[in-house]
Amino acid sequence: MDIMRKSAEDLSNEEVSMIEDLLEELELEERHGYSKDGMPSYKSWNRPYSENDVILAIVDSVVVGLIDFSVIDSTATMHVLVVSEGFRNQGIATKLYKELKKYLKHDTWANELHLSVRANNGAIEFYKKMGFISYHVEMYSNIL
Repeated sequence: MDIMRKSAEDLSNEEVSMIEDLLEELELEERHGYSKDGMPSYKSWNRPYSENDVILAIVDSVVVGLIDFSVIDSTATMHVLVVSEGFRNQGIATKLYKELKKYLKHDTWANELHLSVRANNGAIEFYKKMGFISYHVEMYSNIL
């Protein structure tokens, strides 16, 4: 397995397509604003900031996991961390996360890493194991 970091603008069309396939497999494409059907693709996803990179996990020339993140001043934000279902529980998320922390520590001014996760997400335990702590609670109510 290869782990590599790239800026989103440096991704090849093939890499973008593999990322979209992974997100589609995990049914995340629509939820995160990604689409292969004429809507903005991963490469042109409109975020409030343009400084974003990805760290890819590649097995046999296929993207099987990724972290999408941005760094603004001293704050890094992890937008997406996903691993293909067939490759879970093999340490890929941990390797991706460790690569992100190494990059942030040595190549940026970031001193904080933030993420937002739904309360019922099974990945919360993973994030706690990686050292994240809950410091903010956001709530919502259905209007309809």
